[in-house]
Amino acid sequence: IALTILTVLVVLVGAGVGYLILRQQQTKNQFEREWQAAQVPHIADLGATQSLTILPLVDEATNGAELQAEHGVAYWIKTDTATILFDVGQNTKASDPSPLEANMAQLAVQPEEAQIVVISHNHPDHTGGMRWWRDHTFSLGNQQADLTGKTLYVPTALTYPGLTPIVADQPRKIADGVATLGTIPYAEVWQLALFQARNVEQALAINVAGEGIVIITGCGHPSLNKVLARAQALFAEP
Repeated sequence: IALTILTVLVVLVGAGVGYLILRQQQTKNQFEREWQAAQVPHIADLGATQSLTILPLVDEATNGAELQAEHGVAYWIKTDTATILFDVGQNTKASDPSPLEANMAQLAVQPEEAQIVVISHNHPDHTGGMRWWRDHTFSLGNQQADLTGKTLYVPTALTYPGLTPIVADQPRKIADGVATLGTIPYAEVWQLALFQARNVEQALAINVAGEGIVIITGCGHPSLNKVLARAQALFAEP
């Protein structure tokens, strides 16, 4: 009887894995067809910035014990006219302050100075952790900060207290010299494919005067080739 039960379990697990593999392949094929047929409007009035700084606030490693590392991403981006918080890390241990908040304080970064918040894609290591990911929202720490007056660009329908985030499903200019490439679909990574087969990710394009377009991406799940192809389709700048 034990061997029979074990055999049945092995067959069921194998069937489940086979189904997930087949579903992901079908999803990839569907996205490839969508990609080939997609048309995006050219952004002619992007403008440019003379300066660009990108300060990592959350990353896998640090250059000193005074900063906290974790599996997650957050960048502090400054141009001539805009200050942008790009992703908010993961806060794996639900610590207070979160690694993002602690690193901001250590680096003298004032979160209230951000005019724009961009979430690249809806994964826990970019939205502040599993708790917020499950609730279809995001947070810089254990409590959701007051982001009144800031513009939020999200890849899919996410909520935030007191605000209405803008779903960046299409490319758009968000500041002088700065645009979101709009969302690009991809087959979900295997850990999260149990919940859904599809996800989307947006990246930022920043036109630096005399240099060209700089791409800032959270993970690049849709592939670097597609991210670059989208940028080339949108802008005349190199």
